[in-house]
Amino acid sequence: MGYAPEEDRRHIIVQEVRYYALPADAVYELPPYPRRQRRWEYEVSKACFTLAAVSCLIWAALVLWPTPPDVQLKHWKVIGINIDSKEEGRSIIPVVHLNISLDVILKIRNRNFAGVFYDSLNVDILYRGSELGDAKLKGGHIVARGTVEVPAVLNLEAREILENASELIVDVAHRKVPLTMRTRLIGAVDFVALQPHVDVTFSCDVVFDPVDKLVLKEDCGLDI
Repeated sequence: MGYAPEEDRRHIIVQEVRYYALPADAVYELPPYPRRQRRWEYEVSKACFTLAAVSCLIWAALVLWPTPPDVQLKHWKVIGINIDSKEEGRSIIPVVHLNISLDVILKIRNRNFAGVFYDSLNVDILYRGSELGDAKLKGGHIVARGTVEVPAVLNLEAREILENASELIVDVAHRKVPLTMRTRLIGAVDFVALQPHVDVTFSCDVVFDPVDKLVLKEDCGLDI
């Protein structure tokens, strides 16, 4: 076995590897390893954030923009009516005295996802735009998405009618007397510290027969 010539041995490089012993209790902090977020994880995170934001907006809309309660006239009945058209020598203009008693049931439905407190229910009775009388009903509470029925008996006694006396006499003769019932509900939506105001007016036009005490026509709806 021979040896390489001297000129060939000059190109051989010997690397010396040294090992160092570390203390047993030594603690070294390594730099954080940059973790690449996968594409699908990013998309899922983005979708969850969008869903949460939309849910918050919907909930805020339900609270800050409450839906007015739905008011309906469930029952309307003329209990008694008496119309006296004697002039009594006062003038040539006819004077009509009206006695009327109405049995009414209002149906109120809360469409909100929170309860509604209403302070009062004001009911006005009108004949051809002229107010005959009014009644104020006691307030109450409607649970979320709940419905209540509010009964009321409206009595108008010895109501003197001058402005539309002639029309009323003709309507009675034709057995078609138009009346308007206007109901106003004032309250608030009950939601923790926030209580958005609620004010809704409901009108119902009714034509009834004063002889048979029957409702001939009914047209109801919210006043916008």
